[in-house]
Amino acid sequence: MKLGSSGRDSTTSPPEPQVVPSGLDSQLPAPRTTQTARERHLTQPAAIEVAGRGGSCDNGGMANKTERSTERTVSLVVVAALLAAAIIQELRKPPEERRWVGKVAGIVPYDLRRPTFQRLLASVWSPDDSRILMPYGFGVGWTVNVGRLVELARRGNRGDV
Repeated sequence: MKLGSSGRDSTTSPPEPQVVPSGLDSQLPAPRTTQTARERHLTQPAAIEVAGRGGSCDNGGMANKTERSTERTVSLVVVAALLAAAIIQELRKPPEERRWVGKVAGIVPYDLRRPTFQRLLASVWSPDDSRILMPYGFGVGWTVNVGRLVELARRGNRGDV
C-alpha cells in the first residue's frame, strides 16, 4: 500500500483540494477533467440525432456499426448492379447505335459518356429547368439540381411563387 503525505492510501482516495488565496482563484485555469470512453459515447447520440443520423432506440440512438456497414454494402451492390445493367444494355446494341445514355429498366437514368464540365455543371446547376432531381452528369442515378432550389427559394422570398 502506498501512503501519501497525509498518511492515507493515495491509490484509492481522491486528491485533496488545493487551498488558493482569495483573489487568485479566478486567475487559475479550470481543472482538467478526463472523460472516459464510456462518457464520450453517452454524449454522442444527441449530436448524431441533431445531424439526422440517429439509429434505433435500443442502443441510445446510435446506429450499430453492423447496421451501417450493411446499409453501405446494400447501397454499393445496388449501384453496381445498376451500372452493370446499363453497360450490358449498351453492349447488346449494335456498335453504331450505342450512345451510352439512357435508362435502366426505363426508370433509372445513366450517362456513361466521357464527362464534360458543362454536362456536370448542368446536372447540378440548372435554375431554369423545372426538375429538382436531375440525371447524373456521369454515372447512374440522380443528383439534386441546386440551381433550381436556389431559384425557388428566391421566388419564395419575393412572394411570387
